[in-house]
Amino acid sequence: MGSKEITADSSAVQSARQIPVRDPADPWLLPGYEALYQYFGERGEMETLEVIKDRLSWNPEKVIDGYFCRYEMVLLVDEHERIIGVRDHSIIVPGRTAAEEQRAVVVHLSHILIAEEERGQHRYFLGDEILLRTARGLMRGAGLEDATPIVLAAEVDPPQPGNAERERRLNVFRALGYRPVAPDQVTYLQPDFRPPVLIAASGEQPVPLLLLIKQIGRDRIDRLCATELRHTVSCLYHMYGRTMRAAHMKVVYASLNSYPVGEMPLGLSWKTLGSDCD
Repeated sequence: MGSKEITADSSAVQSARQIPVRDPADPWLLPGYEALYQYFGERGEMETLEVIKDRLSWNPEKVIDGYFCRYEMVLLVDEHERIIGVRDHSIIVPGRTAAEEQRAVVVHLSHILIAEEERGQHRYFLGDEILLRTARGLMRGAGLEDATPIVLAAEVDPPQPGNAERERRLNVFRALGYRPVAPDQVTYLQPDFRPPVLIAASGEQPVPLLLLIKQIGRDRIDRLCATELRHTVSCLYHMYGRTMRAAHMKVVYASLNSYPVGEMPLGLSWKTLGSDCD
């Protein structure tokens, strides 16, 4: 199973095309991974290549611990076969036995990167179409209707005074319709992606990040209840836990104990970060 080119929409630069990677033996995997690692690796926000290969080997038709999962990477290349963009994501679909309030499908946008000189020219590559197309295909295989709510989730560095790069990335997600979970209500932790030998030597060092949410198929996009948030984060941790040692997931799972509970409403607003725009 190799890559198959996806034709870009009419708003795209004509010479650019998208190539999905869904197999660990795909020749596009290594250059795509290296492009992501060059940017995210030094920030401690990029998994090892072995983990990515493991995710590409997931069988999306097999339920594990109550969830179906699929992972894919998508490359954007120009007419010279030069990589000008990379994104990767996982779809986490609860099984049919899940409680009704925990049936939302969670789509995790792991990383997204556009070459600096190409920014502003490929907005379609940042959008939801790739994510939702893959998610709905997996949902049908799991016996869920297209009307099932979908939650898009992304993890980003929180704003930092004077850090223009962080501000730029936050502005991109804001323009795409994502909203932050208030950091004063929830401390979201990304698992420690370092090799197991380093974690064993120094202990877990999870990365605190800002969790961004975009809700599809729901009337209210500016809030969600505590139960829904716990479900979303539990889905993310299940996805991470499939390729990590259980002992290395203890700290992040324990962090759920500090989350709000029940039907408590949680606002999703950029104003919690000091922004006037929402």
